[in-house]
Amino acid sequence: MKVSSFALVIGLLLLFSTACAPAPTPAPELPAVRYVQFKVFDPVYVAIEQGFDKARGVEIQMIGDILAGPTGIQAVAAGSADAGLSSVPAIINANASGLPIQGVIDIQTTMEGQALQRWYVRPDSPIYELEDLCDPAVADALGRKPIYAVNLLRSSFHYTSLMGFDQRGLPEDCVEWVLLSFADQIPALVEGTVDVIGLIQPYQSFLAHDFEGQFREAWNDLDDITGPSHVSLIFVNRIWAENNPDVAKAFTLALRDAINFIEADPDASRAAVSKYTEIPEYAIPDYHFTENGLVDPASVQRWMDYLTERGDLTATWITPEMVFTNSYNSDE
Repeated sequence: MKVSSFALVIGLLLLFSTACAPAPTPAPELPAVRYVQFKVFDPVYVAIEQGFDKARGVEIQMIGDILAGPTGIQAVAAGSADAGLSSVPAIINANASGLPIQGVIDIQTTMEGQALQRWYVRPDSPIYELEDLCDPAVADALGRKPIYAVNLLRSSFHYTSLMGFDQRGLPEDCVEWVLLSFADQIPALVEGTVDVIGLIQPYQSFLAHDFEGQFREAWNDLDDITGPSHVSLIFVNRIWAENNPDVAKAFTLALRDAINFIEADPDASRAAVSKYTEIPEYAIPDYHFTENGLVDPASVQRWMDYLTERGDLTATWITPEMVFTNSYNSDE
């Protein structure tokens, strides 16, 4: 079979152009934000799964699996991570210790219709309210002091409990404090090795769905202790953010996008939360944040005042502006 000279020329030109074509330019790598994972209802999961981080020009990279927020504070302060989440009192105490940690967006807030912190006992427990914890009759019935589980000392559940004790004039040592992760508190209560546990979402809903009849809610922060209040914030290393303001802003806005997505379509958000927390989707509840995730200065100040009253915060130079900023949570 003969090949026409015209076809031969065209073929050679195509071969030549293909051989000489420049290699495709790889997409530039996005700035990474290393985020310390803590398995709660976190908008970070939705930001990653929905691609809000990349749309804002950053890539959130999950690292670690920690017991509680203050552990993440150490990682971020040491420079092995850029961001994490922790309770407001823990962020305040970190600043008082000289750690450059700054909250940038809401993650856990007690608000009307949403008690963030709930405490549970067994259904046959003699404990019905906070005052019962120091009742000698309760100790006699249990055969010991009540065993009270918190996920970490000097963080939200511990401090909120202490606030409840202080409001009622109860001594802190009438219970035995033990440290257990949220996931470990549920079987400990069911098995009776502890008497009181404190859970946040989605563990509250998981308890209600999978352990029906094996617990009783005794009190919560909204109705019995704090009223509406911030509990925890997502934070960054303040020095890192000051030197990478565009990255810090993109990270915060990606979380704001996720928060607004969760508020608009909670059903579509459950899969992401379930994937990272390993809580079944059916046990993932509706969950709400402050508008656009903005941090409330008055709420931070109330926590600072409480820690000062307790004598735990003695650094008079600490200001709310050191503890949090809304400057990255803005389109300007």
